[in-house]
Amino acid sequence: MRRHIVLILKDISSLISKELCAKVAKCITNALLISHGIRRDTILSLYFLSDNIHVNIYGNRVRHIRPDEQSLRGIIRKIYRASMRRGSFTKIHEGIFMERETLLRRIKGYDVVTIHYHKGIDIEYWVDELSKEYYFSSIMFIASVNDSLLEEVNKMFADAKIEYFRITFASILGEAHQLIIVFHNYLDNMLRCSAKRLKNSKQTYK
Repeated sequence: MRRHIVLILKDISSLISKELCAKVAKCITNALLISHGIRRDTILSLYFLSDNIHVNIYGNRVRHIRPDEQSLRGIIRKIYRASMRRGSFTKIHEGIFMERETLLRRIKGYDVVTIHYHKGIDIEYWVDELSKEYYFSSIMFIASVNDSLLEEVNKMFADAKIEYFRITFASILGEAHQLIIVFHNYLDNMLRCSAKRLKNSKQTYK
């Protein structure tokens, strides 16, 4: 299943903040890295709302991504420098590309679009229902380091009449990097359970 994690940020100039860089580095780690390598089924997008810029990190193409904050800061600095160039498409690093495109255009082609929202459906209930009622091969999850930016995205989707799900997490989880890893864990578990059910159904009909 293709997964696309979108981290909403205000503008590209905000990357000069050391505090924000640290948060983005954690999100990159949790979105793309697993114990034995890289999630090859996942794309992480850093979407800068004010600039309509996506920085897309492709799990199946990216190289030399390590979990230490220092090396990730180097990549984030490359992203900031690349934003100064003209053009609609820029290669920043192996498997990392910058594109000037609206979020509404980017979500097209995804079977399921979800956004973190404090008044949404509980993720455990939502994943359970999703596994029963929907067939899908791609999913997008949208989070942010700033809840007010998510309010803007919610309004944008409502105005454009976009179909999407608003999901919430346990109240103890507030940071974007925490939400991302929990989202991955729920999907991983759902896929394991689906595979087990499929295997059992095949054995039943033998």
